Amino acid sequence: MSNKITMFTDIVMQDFNEDLAVKLLPYCKQMISQCGYDKDYEFGLTTYGQNKAELRDHTKWDPAFDELKEWIIEKGTEFIKEHGFEFRKEKGFVLKIRSMWVSQMFVGGHHENHQHLGHKDHLSGNFYVNVPQGSGDLIFKRFDFDYDTWKQLPKLRGEYIPENTLRYEFFPHMGENLIWKSSLIHGVRGNRNDSRIAISYNLEISNIYNNRDAWPSAIMQDPAASLTKNET
Repeated sequence: MSNKITMFTDIVMQDFNEDLAVKLLPYCKQMISQCGYDKDYEFGLTTYGQNKAELRDHTKWDPAFDELKEWIIEKGTEFIKEHGFEFRKEKGFVLKIRSMWVSQMFVGGHHENHQHLGHKDHLSGNFYVNVPQGSGDLIFKRFDFDYDTWKQLPKLRGEYIPENTLRYEFFPHMGENLIWKSSLIHGVRGNRNDSRIAISYNLEISNIYNNRDAWPSAIMQDPAASLTKNET
């Protein structure tokens, strides 16, 4: 009998807080109303990269967003532990929000496939504040999607399972929060309304003590999981 060994996995953590979305909606609309046109976000408005510090810098946002920030840090910490990584505050580990922005997508808005690979962006996420019918879906793709020679093969009983699925599609819901590893390729399918509003963010894992015992150099670590023992 053959053994089945699952080697590599990706997790998207999903949580819901609709009451918080209702609370933040008027604040998001007020911020969006102050945003200027951005040629890189042609079919919508976003606080990302705006000249006004009170829009661009999330630390200057209304305190109404503090509840969301605390919740995101809590869920991000759960995400890290779920992946089997150590995260202990007494050793100096800190999870903090590096960037956060509010975006409203209009009809025709979409995001091409991309990753969040900024300096020290370890986790990324979306919190959906307003998602009327026709809101664009969030799509995740495997790295080898475009050149996997198996993707056209017929599936047994037509089933898609983790072993043969190359793309996952999330239909957004109001109050839904999704967190994923920042290197995961994702995009947004074409939007079909003028009021899809989401708060996006990047999180950084750091160590305030920055000593060898608490935060070993990644260069010195062997990332392999050995499945066999060396008997010699």
